[in-house]
Amino acid sequence: MRKFFRTTLAFGICSLVIFSFVYAEENETNNTTNTAATDLQTQRNEIQNQMNEANEQLEGVQNDISENLQQVQKLDEKISNSQQELDELNKKIEDLENMSKGLNKSYRLMNDLDFKSKDSYRTEEKYNYYNLDANNDGTPDNSWTPIGNINAKFTGNFDGQKHTINNLCITTSATDYVGLFGVMINANIKNIRLENLNLNCKGNITYHIGGIVGYIENATISNIVINNASIYCKNGYVGGIVGVSENANITKTRFSGKITNDADYYVYGSGGIVGEASGISGSYGVTNIEQSCVDNTIITGDRTGGVIGTIGYSNVNINNCYTIGSLNAKRYSGGISYPERRVNKITNSYSFMKSTVYPICSSAGSVSNVYWNKTKSGLASSGYGTEITDDKLEDQSSYVGFDFSNIWVMKDGVPRLQWEESF
Repeated sequence: MRKFFRTTLAFGICSLVIFSFVYAEENETNNTTNTAATDLQTQRNEIQNQMNEANEQLEGVQNDISENLQQVQKLDEKISNSQQELDELNKKIEDLENMSKGLNKSYRLMNDLDFKSKDSYRTEEKYNYYNLDANNDGTPDNSWTPIGNINAKFTGNFDGQKHTINNLCITTSATDYVGLFGVMINANIKNIRLENLNLNCKGNITYHIGGIVGYIENATISNIVINNASIYCKNGYVGGIVGVSENANITKTRFSGKITNDADYYVYGSGGIVGEASGISGSYGVTNIEQSCVDNTIITGDRTGGVIGTIGYSNVNINNCYTIGSLNAKRYSGGISYPERRVNKITNSYSFMKSTVYPICSSAGSVSNVYWNKTKSGLASSGYGTEITDDKLEDQSSYVGFDFSNIWVMKDGVPRLQWEESF
């Protein structure tokens, strides 16, 4: 009995010890779990606070973006309104006249204009002004006044957007810088076509005459077409596109018509694209003429050139150009150029102009892939260029060096410039 009691007592004591140990362990585990939960809750609260702050910042950024977008929209509206006002300036001939009041601005021509059509004017009074012909001689009594002159030069931009100005006429004995524009410096003109241009400069002054502009300096002219033009000069420099160029890039221009220069002084040149390329204040300039052509053109003068008449202090580079027509020179002529000084470089070009002296030019620093023809030029030999015989004129392979993939195309039996088709 005592043995049983001792055994039972011992078992009870062991159970109590085990229970106490288990309880202590569970209590310790619970305390650890509670501490971890508290830490996690603290971390959660911190993350939540960070997210709240981030949301507040994001909301601020979104508000800033919204305000900026509203400002951009307002600016776009102002730009649109300004552009509409700008476009409005170039819908009628009176608008072209008003360009002389803003010589440093940019303009776009919005439609074709014809000096002989009432639809091209805002008022009948202005139509009557430009079409008055009291003598019934076919020449209007009142002339277009070129945009810009030597005292107030055009320094802006003009984009014709491939529109046409028809029947522009200038008859003058006093205006010395003649063309659609008179004088332009640090300016750009592009994408305009002139049809039936008539310039008649019969005074005793020295003229600077060009179908587009009389005189340019540090300027760019591109995508210009002049057809059926008649230009007369009693004394001065004459070019189908530009009268005198001093530092310029002239690209993708085309002239067709008649140029007559009665000047006797040997300096004055007449050219299908440029009358004279010169330097600025005696220093050498650079005139680059690219992808330009003179077609179905007669040029008469003392010194004449298919592309350029004479060269002063200037390096002239002619590339991917052609000339077709006739040079009626009193003394000197060149199918591409007759320079006072030599052409710097002529490349990838040809001349099929009737000439009196030189099929290509009188002097050049470098000539490569340049062609001429005896029958077309009327001359037996040339110091520059490669002759193409009559039976090879229509053979594309004759024109070595010409890029017929991107620049040239055979049409009407001769190479033409691809851009002519798209203008």
